[in-house]
Amino acid sequence: MATAVPASSSVTPGHDTAGTLMSKVASYVQAVTDDAEVKSTILCALNGAIAFVNARPWYKLTSSSDLDMTADDDDIGLPATFKEPLACYQLNSSDERTKRLPYKPLQTLLAERQDNTTPGTPSAYAINYNTRELILDIQPSSAWVTNNPELRLYFHRRLAELTQDSSVSGGEPEFDWFLIWYARREMAAVRDPGKFQLADRMTEQFYRELRRSDTNQQTDWVLT
Repeated sequence: MATAVPASSSVTPGHDTAGTLMSKVASYVQAVTDDAEVKSTILCALNGAIAFVNARPWYKLTSSSDLDMTADDDDIGLPATFKEPLACYQLNSSDERTKRLPYKPLQTLLAERQDNTTPGTPSAYAINYNTRELILDIQPSSAWVTNNPELRLYFHRRLAELTQDSSVSGGEPEFDWFLIWYARREMAAVRDPGKFQLADRMTEQFYRELRRSDTNQQTDWVLT
C-alpha cells in the first residue's frame, strides 16, 4: 500500500498545548492539574470538544498531502488527520498538477472496476473510510506512475485528540478557545454550578463565531 506524505504547509499549529488548555480550564473552576483525577477529567472534556468539532467538515480546517504512487497498487493510505476529500490531482515529475481526478462513491467505483484487472490509467478515485484508504478505479501501470509519481489530495482535516501535555489539536487559535469554554462548561456542571451558565453561553458564542467565519471561508475557498 502506498503512503501519504504531508505537504509542507498542510497543518496550522494549535495555539496552546494540552497542558496550557488544561490549566485554563482548571483555573475557571478553581481546580489544579496536579490532581491526576482532575487532569484526566479535563483532558476527557477537551477531547469531547474535539469530537464535537470533528463531527462536521470545516473549511477552516483544510489541508493537502502528496500521495506516493506505486505501480499495480490501487489503494493508498490516508493522512491521520484526513476527514473528507475536497479534490485530487495527478502530479508530474516536476511536482506540477496535470489533471484532476473525479471522485466517485466507493460502491459505485468498486462495481465499475470489477473487470479492470489489467493495470492502466486511473480515471477516478473513491474513499474507503473503514480502511482509511484512497482507492483508484484501476491499478496504475508502470508507465502511468513514471509520468505521475504522486497524487495531491486536498481535504478537510480533523483536529487531533489530545493525549499528553505537549499535544496540540492542530487547529487555529479560535478553535482552542472553543475547546476551553466547552471543557469549562463540562467541569462547571460538576464542580462549580454557579459558573455553568456563563460557560454555556460562551461555548455557544464561540461555536457560532466559528460557524460564521467558516461560512465566509467556504466562499473564499476556490480550487481550480
